[in-house]
This record gives sequence, structure tokens and C-alpha cells, in this order.
Amino acid sequence: MTAVDGVPFKIFCSSESMRKLFGKAAYKDLPKSPNTIKKKVLNKSELLKKEVKKELNDIKTAGIQLAVSLDEWTSARNRRYVNVNVHSPELSEGFRNLGLTKIRGRGTAENCYNILNEKLVYYGLSIQNDISCIISDSASVMCALGRMVPSYHQLCLAHGIQCAVLDVLYKADNTEGNTGITVNRPCDSSHSEDESDIENEDENRFVIEADPSGVIPKLVYKELITKVRKIVKFLKGSPTRMDILNSYVESKSKDTTLILDCKTRWSSLGDMIARFLEFKDAIQKTLIDFKEKTTFSDTEILILKDMSSSLNFINCGHS
Repeated sequence: MTAVDGVPFKIFCSSESMRKLFGKAAYKDLPKSPNTIKKKVLNKSELLKKEVKKELNDIKTAGIQLAVSLDEWTSARNRRYVNVNVHSPELSEGFRNLGLTKIRGRGTAENCYNILNEKLVYYGLSIQNDISCIISDSASVMCALGRMVPSYHQLCLAHGIQCAVLDVLYKADNTEGNTGITVNRPCDSSHSEDESDIENEDENRFVIEADPSGVIPKLVYKELITKVRKIVKFLKGSPTRMDILNSYVESKSKDTTLILDCKTRWSSLGDMIARFLEFKDAIQKTLIDFKEKTTFSDTEILILKDMSSSLNFINCGHS
């Protein structure tokens, strides 16, 4: 419960309900001191580490090399850590987590390399002889680390997708030479409030064409996402608005909770758009009730459907 759910040690001592629960489960000798419980947890941790060491040593003895994935993480208390995983088909779940190590001082590539090397040595592995590949994101410190290790360095595919989604859908780039994405017919621009609408009645999917009149600049995607986020935040920010939205939803069994995207989690954009499209009619009626002038053209809905379809396809392929 401490390791998986983050339950503090003192709760097992101070909570009468918790102690009764353990008592009914035949754990009559639950310690009354947090320090005693902490020692039990740490002792169990050492036993588990020994099991992992033996498992990795068996793989090493069989002459099978492993892969390593690592990433830097900063806690809410602004403390930085490096997490290390080892991967092999010979492991029961395909990988073993070797745990977090706190970064002391600057988070340089050299510091991360030393942490990685010490972690592997602790488990009886050599970064020179037992590791065939290291996987990380494309942060500059990790790229520098990749140049230091003797094995192959593979940049994380998921992080590459994240960078691509941010570059194509979130960043407005109308500089010269930006080809954007084209559609089968030219499109005219119109504006409602501070957002852009694109008029295009063709029902086909977007295709890459040489015709410059069919280009949809990346600015359109950014403004359209901003427009959806504005509506989602407007509705989620008020229980009254959500109650009215629920009243317009035909199936009361559906989850009408709207989703707000997060730039650091690219798949959340697809979730936000998919949920928005699912309830677009009810959302539009709710906006009318509150005399909101923001509307979505048929072309904007088509663009959103294409975005949702593309992100869902990438998400399924990545999973």
C-alpha cells in the first residue's frame, strides 16, 4: 500500500479504521511505530532487489544483452530524478524497473551517465558489455548522454510523436515555404470573434496536392484547437452550464464530461476533440442558451473529424 498507493507509514499507526481492517484480515501484529513499518518495507525492498539481481544475472549468463530506457523526472517539490528500466523478452513482463535515483547538483549528461552506470553496476550489469541499446527522449541532455554511451542510442518514438503533434497542430507557422496541408478545393477564410473558419464543402479527406490555393496553413489548426479549448473551458468552468449540456444529451447513460487537452500529453488532444465531436449538437444548443456567438462551420467540423481520426490512428498504432 505504501509503494503502490503512496500511503504514509504513520497512517497504519494512527488510523483506527486501517488497524481494524488489518485485524480482520488476520494481521494482528501490525506495528505501532512508523519507523518499524518503514524497516519492514525497506527489508522487503532489499529482498525484491536480490530477486531482480538474480533474474538479470541469469539473462547475462545466458549471453543475452538487454536494452535500457531512462528519463528525467521532476517532482512537485522541484526535486529531479532519473528513472531506469531494463528491457528483455526474457523478463516475465518484458522489463524491470530499477527505480528512481535523485540527481544531486546539475542535471548534466555526465551526471546522468554516472547515475546510469552506478545503477547498472549495482545490479551486476556493465554498460559496455551487457547493454545493446539505450532509449530516451530527445531532450538535449539525453542526446548528449546518447553520444557518451558505447551502445546504440534510440530516441523514443512516443516523444517523436509528441514533438510532431506540437509542431503541426499547436504551433502557428505562416512563414514562407510552409506548404501546410491541402484539400481538393480552394478554401476561403472567414472570421468569427478571434478564430478562423475555413469554407470548404468537399467531403473527401485531405490529400497532399501541388495546388497552392488549397493550402491550409498550420495557423488554422492552432486557431481551431484554441476555439475548441475555449468552449470546453467555458462549459467545464460552471456546473450550471454542464447541467444544461447534460439536458440536451439524448442518451443519459453517456459520460458527458468534457476533456481539456494537455500539451505534454499529445493523446489528450485526440480525446478532447473526439469528446467534443460526440456532443457537438448538445454543445451548440448550450452555447445558444448562454447567447455565446461562437459557432463551428461544416468545414471546421470536417477538419476536426480528420484531426480526431488521424490522432486516433496514431494512438492505436503507438499502443
